[in-house]
Amino acid sequence: MAKTVHLMVEAGLNKGKNITVPVDGARLGRSSKNDIVLEDPLLSRHHCRLFFKPNEGMWVTDLGSANGTIVNGNTITEVRINVGDTVTIGDTILRVLSDSVEESNASPTDSLKTTGPVVDLGLKSEKEKMEGGPAKSPLNLLVIVGLIAVAAVAAIWIPKLTAKGKSKQIAPLSVASTAQTLELEYEKVLANTGNVFRYSLKISTNNMISVQIDDIKNDRHPRKEKQMSSEYSKSLAKTIMDSGFFSLSDEYQGIQPDIMEQWDLSITIGKKTHRTRVINRVEPEGFAVIREKIELAGKNELGLWAMESSPAKLIQMARDAHMLGKKYYDEREIKYGNLSMAQKSFIEADSYLETVDPKPDFYPDVVASITDCKKLLQDRYNDQNFRIERALKLGDWEESAKELRILLEMIPDGNDQRNKDARKKLLDVEKHLEKKR
Repeated sequence: MAKTVHLMVEAGLNKGKNITVPVDGARLGRSSKNDIVLEDPLLSRHHCRLFFKPNEGMWVTDLGSANGTIVNGNTITEVRINVGDTVTIGDTILRVLSDSVEESNASPTDSLKTTGPVVDLGLKSEKEKMEGGPAKSPLNLLVIVGLIAVAAVAAIWIPKLTAKGKSKQIAPLSVASTAQTLELEYEKVLANTGNVFRYSLKISTNNMISVQIDDIKNDRHPRKEKQMSSEYSKSLAKTIMDSGFFSLSDEYQGIQPDIMEQWDLSITIGKKTHRTRVINRVEPEGFAVIREKIELAGKNELGLWAMESSPAKLIQMARDAHMLGKKYYDEREIKYGNLSMAQKSFIEADSYLETVDPKPDFYPDVVASITDCKKLLQDRYNDQNFRIERALKLGDWEESAKELRILLEMIPDGNDQRNKDARKKLLDVEKHLEKKR
């Protein structure tokens, strides 16, 4: 059965991409750690989450993103979305095509249903036997006969195959053969009479990605590295293989007075290796596409969007984030999530100033504000968790659900363990509420 398309990318770098939301939900963002990865520089690493609520359709919740999640023109924290709605995240616009979980998450046994006779084998689980519950879904007789026939054929032919020397090993599926390791080295050098800027990115065979930036004029030399997911590495390798990179010439060279612009890219995928250099000229189309994908991977995985900016620009970005943090902090009593947003903004300001030296005059307040927000947020979490545990012990499921939703709004980051624990509890509480209805 074909998977139902729940959303389609209507605008953005991934325009035309179809998205299917699993029954357990899916996180969206620019990091490869997400269930759904979108190429959009304005997205947060983990931007939002799509999920289903029992008998309530599909919902979207913002994960404390920098630029927010907008549904039909309104910035939201969490809201139900329906067919025809638009979800805007960064420069990407998603159109909701289906909001039903049943359409794309049918039970595997559904595909076994036929019009043939059905035999009830009386297979009950131990739990069902104890509770006197109904038997497990009966199996179709035609399916049972088919399985027995397959087993009989296997019993006859497998020994014959293994008896022959050439038949002992079965060739792997073609899909598996495409999983080739990626190794990559990329260097960009932009130089003129006033400065030399060097950007170096490496991906090793163990999926470790590292970036080194050397900005001579501003005396900045930041370096970061991180383990990529194997899925993201395979996706990048496939993009490279499909781009025509391995058919490019070894070198493309031009002449430009008083400047030096060089892109040097060496890639190994499996047994294929190729290196291409572009010097002082417009990049060939196949090269430019891959170069942009590689730089985007470095920015998405390592959060390097600010590292290439000048110190003056970084200070201005940090100042803006600091002022936004103070605004959220001053309004922390208005919305449950404002304190988390304040903390996020202060941390963002701190990250912008990581490579700036000397630090600006507002930097001490940034550091102090981060500490203050973390402490106050933990105190509020402890108080809220106390209310939740009390309601759970009393079996007050309505109150438990209400307090858990407040906590999730208070700590919206899906990567935060406190958020994860609250979501698990809320799922259990909602099961109790379903039984009462």
